[in-house]
This record gives sequence, C-alpha cells and structure tokens, in this order.
Amino acid sequence: MSVNEDTDRGTGEGAGDPRAEFVDAMGLLVEEAGWLPRMSGRVLAWLLVAGEPQTQADIGRRVNASAATMSTVTRSLLDKRLIRRVARQGQHATYLMVREDAWLLMEEDGLRTVRRYRELAEGVEHAVPDVGPKATLHIQLMKEFFTLTEERIVEQIRQVEELHERLLREPPERTAP
Repeated sequence: MSVNEDTDRGTGEGAGDPRAEFVDAMGLLVEEAGWLPRMSGRVLAWLLVAGEPQTQADIGRRVNASAATMSTVTRSLLDKRLIRRVARQGQHATYLMVREDAWLLMEEDGLRTVRRYRELAEGVEHAVPDVGPKATLHIQLMKEFFTLTEERIVEQIRQVEELHERLLREPPERTAP
C-alpha cells in the first residue's frame, strides 16, 4: 500500500504499523524533552517516514489533527526551519517536506544559544569582578562549561556537514529488515 493510499487512516489506528509507532513515539519524545509540542513531533515524524512531500490535509488525516492545529504546527515547524514548502507542477496545493539540512540547522540554533550563555557568563565576570569566591567559582564553571560545549558543537556541526555532503552524493541503499 502506498503512502497516499494509506493517508485516510490515522496513525492511532495502525496497530503494528512501524510508521505509526514511530510517529507516536516521536511525538512523546519531543514533548518529554521539552523541545516541541507532541503534535509537532508527530507531524515531523510523519514527514520523515512519508517518503514524499505531503499536503497539510494529508498530514492532518494521517496524524489525526484538525486544519487549525495543522496550520499552527506547520507554521512552527517552518519557523524552526525543520520543514519546507514545495510546489508540484500542475497542482495548486502546497506540499511540505523535511529539509535535508534540518538537523544541521537545529544544531546551529543550539550553538547560537550556547554562545549566548557563554557570553553572558563572560559579561558578568567582567562587569562584576568582586562577587566573592563562591560566586566567582560558579561563574567560572558556567563559562567553562559553555566554552567546552561550544567547542563540541562546532566539531559536531563540521562532522554533520561532511556526513550530509557524503549522503547527498552517495545516498544509502535501503535494505529489508
């Protein structure tokens, strides 16, 4: 059965369907991690396993979401640069798909946040030099933690960029389990 033939069935009805289980698990994971609301994780997961661009209506049917919810979720995932809009020749509907560089962009966003924490620690270290030994220790630990984290993320981004380029040049062959 193709992806499009199966879109009328919500993922909750697909007992034993590995795609449905993945969608449900991803929704829970991103919610528990505090990264995204559950429905956003479900939509992202469906787009990951769909294999081809999907309309909002198709995704909504697949993940049991209303049009209003799909509009909100789509806007959020577009803002986070995890998905993108695509047009299909001869069709009026707008389709959505996961960006090939979604995980790299997510990591770059994390790097910007880590840098802000490090800069904040450096700023307070210089602005308030006489805070006492305990506060100095805490500020120094914060600065060093975020400095090391920044270095690790920079290296990870470099590795992911190399992997991304290699996989685009030489897509992996899918083998049956």
